[in-house]
This record gives sequence, C-alpha cells and structure tokens, in this order.
Amino acid sequence: MKNFVLALTLCSSFISIQTVTADEIANRCRGSQNPLFDSVPLSFDSMEGTTDQVNAIMAEDRSDGNGSTEQETRFELFRFEKDYHQKNVLHYGIKVNTPSCTISYKSNGAPNFSTYWRMGEERNQIKNMTNDDLKKVGPIVLSHNEHTVRFKMNALKEINIRKKEITIEAEIVDGTCRVKGYIELDDGRKVNLNRIFANISSFIGIPTGVSALTVDGNDRATGERVSVRFRQ
Repeated sequence: MKNFVLALTLCSSFISIQTVTADEIANRCRGSQNPLFDSVPLSFDSMEGTTDQVNAIMAEDRSDGNGSTEQETRFELFRFEKDYHQKNVLHYGIKVNTPSCTISYKSNGAPNFSTYWRMGEERNQIKNMTNDDLKKVGPIVLSHNEHTVRFKMNALKEINIRKKEITIEAEIVDGTCRVKGYIELDDGRKVNLNRIFANISSFIGIPTGVSALTVDGNDRATGERVSVRFRQ
C-alpha cells in the first residue's frame, strides 16, 4: 500500500516528520493536551451504556407546529481508536429526526454530525474535537439527502481501497429507525462500521505517523464479522 502515511502536527493530532533536537521536542510537547494522541485503554463493554446515556441526553423534542413532534436523536456510527494512548476514543455519530428517520440538519444546511472524545485518561469526560482533529478525522460531506449522507475523512485518504468514503443510511426497519455507517470494500462487500483502529508509529515516544489502519464491522448482507487491515 503506497504512501499510506498521514502527516501529523507535532504534539497535536497528527504531526509532520521533522528534524529536531531532544530539547526542541520536549519544549514543543510540554503542556500538549490534544485528544487524538494524549490518552490511555478502555473497556468498551462498559462504554456501551455510557454511549446510550449520551445519546439520550442529546435527544431533543421539536414540534412542527401542527401538533406532531419529532425527536432529534443522536445515533452512534462507529468508534475511532488507536494504539497510542488508547483510552481517548473518538465516538462518531449523527443526529436523526425520529420517528420520520430523516437526517437532521444544522442551521447552515450541513448534516448534523455529533462526534466527541471520551477522555478515558482523565475522568472519562466528554470533549469536543479540536480544529486539528477535524482536519484529520472530521467528516468531509460529498452528498446528502433526507435518508443518506456520503462523506470522507482525511484519515482514509491513503488506504489501499477504491472507494475511500463512508455512507450513512437512515431507514425504518420493522417499524424502528436504524442508522448505520458503512464502507464498501474492493470485493464489493459493504461493511457496517463498528470501529476504525489506527496503529501509530513513533520516534522516541513522539508519534510520527500511521503505520496501519484496521476496519472492523459486519457484512451488511450476511451479518458476518469483518476485519480488514490496511498497511502503510
């Protein structure tokens, strides 16, 4: 897999590889608190309940003026994890209007993504993404309608796969609103995402890039578990 290296900003999310002295590295890193790399490992069994609680807190009732009430509800899509400071985990979600099961929009007309860090290294509190995080793993929307959003992330830019995009579908299945994000593999399989895991390379303890990326999920057609690893 060619050129699968993400440029990273030193002591921020991802850092550019530079020639620096040990003193310069120490000075630049002092006081850094960027979630993408400042972290530690979490029991994801225990996180499921936490995610449900956060989703419930983020639900909002809205009336259309005709007596009908839609609830804006956050749906979890997948987690972005890494092997460097593992406890900080990025939870990727989107808000959807229920019971109509239609994509919610922000006031600027953009799909209403709801993405946050669970800071396990500190007190397991929630933090918003930084501007630098948004550049690397934030959604870049390609197209959207009331039930579908297609987007990409710079984190997927160099992986060896033809369709470097994620599709979100919101649909009513057996009377229940279901929202999933999936990626299409080169063999045609569509995989509902559960997790994207990044292996981070480092130099004297300082992250320098991504050496591999693993996509975990379930085959949309069969439900079979799928794990695909993309190397640098």
